[in-house]
Amino acid sequence: MKKMILILIYVPYQRKCIEYTCSCRAGASFFNNASYKQHIKSKTHLNYIKNYKKYNAQIYERDETIKNLKVELELTKRKMNKYKTLVDNIDDLMFQDC
Repeated sequence: MKKMILILIYVPYQRKCIEYTCSCRAGASFFNNASYKQHIKSKTHLNYIKNYKKYNAQIYERDETIKNLKVELELTKRKMNKYKTLVDNIDDLMFQDC
């Protein structure tokens, strides 16, 4: 069984607390420790945490796509630099005897 760690995000007796929202359901927001503790015990939030990868599959796919595109871009840049140096050397060799 996984152990859930409770992190208190509000300082006791703090004024003008920041309102946090949770993406487990629409309108899930909390603005003090009591509402935060109540929220994390809700069935909706526990189900969301249990199936986090399922609910955020698009984010993981997007990150993987970005990583692959960065690799592809770097390889293309290396090819371009290689061809550029090749072309520069050819120009020097062709017009060397003039």
